[in-house]
Amino acid sequence: MRWLRLLAGLLVFATFFVSVPHAQACSCMQLPPPLEALAQSDAVFAGLVTDVRVENQGSLFGSGEPARITFEVQYSWKGSSISPLVMNTPHDGAACGFRFEEGRTYLVYARQDQGQLTTSLCTRTNLLSNAAPDVAALGPGQSPLLPVVGAALPLDAITTLGAAALAALLVGAGLVVMRRVKS
Repeated sequence: MRWLRLLAGLLVFATFFVSVPHAQACSCMQLPPPLEALAQSDAVFAGLVTDVRVENQGSLFGSGEPARITFEVQYSWKGSSISPLVMNTPHDGAACGFRFEEGRTYLVYARQDQGQLTTSLCTRTNLLSNAAPDVAALGPGQSPLLPVVGAALPLDAITTLGAAALAALLVGAGLVVMRRVKS
């Protein structure tokens, strides 16, 4: 009986020296400075969240689907400057998902993943009001309403411009022919 008490005492004493690792669902490396994060990202923009959609929100275990966030892009530093822009983030914070709120403006650092832009807690994504150091380092962004100087025009824009030029030439040629016929 005495050896049982001694064993129980040793077990209690040993538990003080045994460390159980803490469970961490989302673990990120140290965030790079803004310009390095810009270089590592496929898109960097400031945008107002206009819609947050999560499939199967009422599911007990969740659906595993990402949250789909719609932004009204205000400024772009890299990547597509189209507006509105839809991107994904894991729905669950334990999976490093970033929680966006409708009506708030964010500075977003995003990567391409299977053809979709995505972001997470492991990026410099933040409320724009908390991202003054990033904005200062990034410099002025490009408005999505203005074309980027020196950018190639998309094929449909070239086709439209070509068709407009051809139409103008035909109208001009028609006017010249009509003048000659009248004189």
